[in-house]
Amino acid sequence: SVPITVDNSESMIEALSSPVVAQVVVAGDIDLSAATIEDLTFSEYKTIEIEEGATIQMGQRNRLTAENGLSLIGKGTIDNTSEDNNDLGQGIQKSLIHVMSGDCVIDGVTLINDAEYHWHGDGTTYPYNSAAISYWNDANVTIKNATIVSGEFTICGMGRSTASGEITLIDSYFESTSSNKNNGINWAYAMRLYGSKVRIDN
Repeated sequence: SVPITVDNSESMIEALSSPVVAQVVVAGDIDLSAATIEDLTFSEYKTIEIEEGATIQMGQRNRLTAENGLSLIGKGTIDNTSEDNNDLGQGIQKSLIHVMSGDCVIDGVTLINDAEYHWHGDGTTYPYNSAAISYWNDANVTIKNATIVSGEFTICGMGRSTASGEITLIDSYFESTSSNKNNGINWAYAMRLYGSKVRIDN
């Protein structure tokens, strides 16, 4: 139950992979741009506190994947903005967080999912969408006092028939730069909320 403070990518990856570490404190900038998706996938519920002024820099192709829930708290930032996305090609989504099950709590944190990158999958060959947060199954999502900016979805529910959680958005700011000019069809995507109940407050 004692929080573990991390100050570099190696200690962050180690804390995420450890089944006995439940709380991680990020006190300064950490560069996770070279970490793999496997490095950043964890099966135990984690609470990650990002202190004010600290930024976790993600890569173009990775993300945090919480198989059984995640809390992100604090006043810090997670960002995957890149100066050049030309080498990504087709079918590469940029996302910050995937929550496969359990609770997802975002409290006070700023999430920046590259506002200059836009990708919407076709559901089969390319099943994922670019989204700051994607969630599946029974995930309950609570976002409060947060700022989320994305080039496509700010939040994206996955699974029309299986999403059964409750979604609560309170006192937060959401901004999407999605446009039909980006995807060549008649839609832009700010957020997509699937679940048993949705509450949007202020």
